[in-house]
Amino acid sequence: MTPIERTRAKASALKDLGLGHYAEPEDIREAWRQIVFRTHPDRNTEAHGEFARAKAAYDILRSDAAGATSLSDASGQHGGQHRADRPRGAGIRPTSRPSVTTRTEALAPETIDRCRALLALSVGEAETQVSVAADHVPDSVQRHGRHLTYLVRTPLARGRNRVALPTALLEDARKVDPAILTFLSTYSGAGGYQVPEGVRIRHFRGARSVTIRFEG
Repeated sequence: MTPIERTRAKASALKDLGLGHYAEPEDIREAWRQIVFRTHPDRNTEAHGEFARAKAAYDILRSDAAGATSLSDASGQHGGQHRADRPRGAGIRPTSRPSVTTRTEALAPETIDRCRALLALSVGEAETQVSVAADHVPDSVQRHGRHLTYLVRTPLARGRNRVALPTALLEDARKVDPAILTFLSTYSGAGGYQVPEGVRIRHFRGARSVTIRFEG
């Protein structure tokens, strides 16, 4: 495969996982985990095609990451300049990153009320004329660096689901700015939903990923 073909294959694979060009390995693993949870044939027999595409995409990205590691290792051993010959500190990276803790924070009652009010006000609008299977509001959020996971106590419903989320948590915790996200689910019960990149960039400024986790 030529470098151009490899670049195109990687871009297509990232798109199949709902990720952008600058996704990091942890973003890829999280997107794959969410898709497996939602579309694995043992859980959802109707999503075989989506699961197969995601599996192929993940294999491409995993292979690409392994190749990049091999090239990096090889250049360190056989490159024109040995590490000991470089200026002190040049090209040296920390061997480990500071650990990032995951924090779970309950949403303020007024924030939850604002989200519920937005769902109630939107009933009857043109965009909600299609039958809605279930409405949801989270009661807490997990933060792992700039990765957000909203926790919803209600289960997914088969069909059209709507979730009202506070979107400005990384900008100003006092600022609510709720927005409604709508998506279709092919199954009911516990599950996760990865917010698409375009929606994330538009509504969740500064977030690296946004996931909604539903309880059964």
